[in-house]
This record gives sequence, structure tokens and C-alpha cells, in this order.
Amino acid sequence: MRNPLSRLACSDRPKPALRNRADALKATAARIIKRKPVDVLADLGTASTADPHLAYRERILAAHAEHHDCRPIVNVADPFGIETKACDLVTSRMWDLADEVIRLPTPQSLEGLGVLALAQALLLEGTIDPQCEDDTKRHVSLVRAALSLTGARLPVGFTGFGDELRFKQRECAALNRVGRIPDWAMRQAQADSESETEHASPPAATPDLSTVPLDALFALADLYDGGARHFHLGSFWPKTGEHGPQSGKDLLIEEGDRLSATFDTIVAEIARREPADEIEADQQGEWRMRKALAGSDWDAAALIVAQTPANMERAFMRSEAARCAKATRA
Repeated sequence: MRNPLSRLACSDRPKPALRNRADALKATAARIIKRKPVDVLADLGTASTADPHLAYRERILAAHAEHHDCRPIVNVADPFGIETKACDLVTSRMWDLADEVIRLPTPQSLEGLGVLALAQALLLEGTIDPQCEDDTKRHVSLVRAALSLTGARLPVGFTGFGDELRFKQRECAALNRVGRIPDWAMRQAQADSESETEHASPPAATPDLSTVPLDALFALADLYDGGARHFHLGSFWPKTGEHGPQSGKDLLIEEGDRLSATFDTIVAEIARREPADEIEADQQGEWRMRKALAGSDWDAAALIVAQTPANMERAFMRSEAARCAKATRA
């Protein structure tokens, strides 16, 4: 069968001979070879004065040094104390400076590229672990290549990216030494705490639960206990921000504390009531026991169990906290 498209491939123009095509390729190659080579690194070196990155080098190194000095204090300080808030301010300053460098236009010099790599390195310090994503490892590889190319040096206190042979030893040494908080951070943390105290909402009035039926109190205890746990756990979500006057984290903690205080009031009212039957006695004992376990008062929880019917004892044995208590005593 004839190919109906075969005629479309025909042309009246003569095809060039192989020798002619070879000569044309040689001429093109000769023109390319005669061109002056472009030295990208040399061009980068001549534009060093144009990079705004260079003004950040000493500031980033100083910020990391302050962060390095704060780490031993954060390791042992009260999570909600003034020292922890001051250290958070120090770390935030370092991260903010690094973010500013990353948002600058693309560097046009090796020096500028080195500062950019340094900023990225500080944000990636200690990020490689068995649970980290592959993107983090690839990011670290690019930063290491940029540091090697530019000759930029990491700060003295930099412990590593996390996959170095002696990373854990350097981490332990960084945490187990004498720390220091800069004066500016302590002053700002103190001022922020005073401002929070001035603008804090007045404590809510204790609700009058004397007329609320016992079964309704059981339901309220369940709701307020779950709500307090939900808000307290939500405060660990990174998107809620760090501690501060306009922090979403502090708002969640405050709301969780308010719900916890109401829960304590409800359980105290439940404990004052006289149960009508064994079922109410079991529920009353369960809430009293849960409050004792939340405060790690194992002896009080065991005493409550001994004072309630058999159903309560089975509920205690089923609870995860009871299993933890048994394992601790063993």
C-alpha cells in the first residue's frame, strides 16, 4: 500500500552533502572557540560593593553569639519565667536578622553569597535528625556547598547541622556551661511582663454552682476538662507564635488556665454533693480521682478509689494514669 503522506516529505531543494554539513559545523565551532570565556566567579568578585548582605555579617555573628550564651539558661529555666522570655527575644532577633538576609535581592558577589549561606546555616542549625524531611537534608547540602565555595566561616558556637560525627558532644558542651543573658533582653522581657500585667483581664468571678444538678456538673466537668486540654495543647502549635504581648500562644495558655480553674471549681462542687445512688457515687469518685491524678497525687487517687464502690475501682484500673503510677512504683 502506498503511503499517502510520502509526497509531503518530498522537496525540490537539493539536500546538502555530508561534506558541506561537516564544514558548516567546523566553522560554527571555530567561532565559538574564539569567543572570550566568561568567568562567573570573577564577575561575582567585582561586584562585592553592591551587595547589601555584607552589612549583616557582623550583626548575624553577634546575634548568634548571644543566642549561644542563652542556651544553657533555657535548658534549666522556668518555661514561663522572665529568663525564658528574655532568651526567646534573643533567639527571635537572630532569626529575624537571618530572615532579612534571605529576603534581600540575589547576591552579586562571593562575599554576599557567603553571608546568605551563613544566614541559612543559622536557621538550619541542629535540624538534621532521623525524623527530618529529605528537603531539609537537601537544603543543608546546598548551604554547605555555598559555604565551601565562598570560604565563609561559621560562628565559633555553631554546633552543627545535626549529622556530624561529634554533633551530640558539641550540643552537650553547649548546654552544660555557664550561660549569660544580654542586658537588653532582660530589660525588654521585664517591660513586656509589666505591660502584660497592666493589660491583663481581671480574674473571672467564681461561678455559683450550688443550684446546678449533680448530673449536669458531671457533664460540665467533662467539657471544661477537655476544653482546657485542647487550648493548652494548641499553644504548642508553632503558628500561634512565641511568647509576647501580642502572642497567640499566650492567649491560648491564658484561656486554658481559665478553663482549668473553672474545672477545679466544678470538681470541688461535685465533691461537696451527696450522691443519690452508687452510680452517682462512682461518677463523683471518678472526677475526684481524675483531678488527683492530674496533679500527680497518686496516694489521694488511691484513697478515693478505696472510698467508692467496686465500679470506681475498675475505672481506676482502666485509666492510663493508674498504669503509669503502677509502673512508677515498681
